[in-house]
Amino acid sequence: MKVADFQRLVEQVGLLTGEQREALAQVLAGQGEAGQTTALIEARFADKATCPHCQGEGQKWGFAAGLRRYRCRACKKSFNALTKTPLAFLKKRDKLAAYGQAMVDGLSLRKAAKRVGIDLTTAFDWRHRLLKMPAKTKPAKLQGVVEADETYFLESKKGRRKLDRKARKRGGTASKRGLSDEQIPVMVTRDRSGATLTEVLPEVTTAS
Repeated sequence: MKVADFQRLVEQVGLLTGEQREALAQVLAGQGEAGQTTALIEARFADKATCPHCQGEGQKWGFAAGLRRYRCRACKKSFNALTKTPLAFLKKRDKLAAYGQAMVDGLSLRKAAKRVGIDLTTAFDWRHRLLKMPAKTKPAKLQGVVEADETYFLESKKGRRKLDRKARKRGGTASKRGLSDEQIPVMVTRDRSGATLTEVLPEVTTAS
């Protein structure tokens, strides 16, 4: 937009009613959220676009559905940052960042859906898509200086028909103090570039 046109637009804002200003603010907020989500998605190919079909090098090939499109120099197939990921063909991408924050905040499906403004079924689908992302985007290897540490999570038996212990509320605490068979050990390794690998250890022992 030209500077003169923008100045005229700003002058018109002063003539809006209170309701019109509120509606305009909501539109601008939505645009900002959509831009934030798109930036997060596109960051995957910030350094180099790798073809998900043959691992060849991609070149910029316009835009499609609001995302940068690429074309592989080797296999000639087109793709974007979401191709062959759990988030491919995702609708309402502008709300994805807000939904991710709702998951980080520990909200239930119903509360997350209400906060973001999506249907409960959509919230359920998105949660499973996002939970699949780490397994789908693991780096092939780590390089340079690598740091490793282990952490522990309470074993979840949600969905099982028969439990060998009393049911506990969401979150909950272990019935035994310290390390036990109720804790699932997970090894986390990361290099200085930020590439991260996680692996569930077979058992809670010093050797593992």
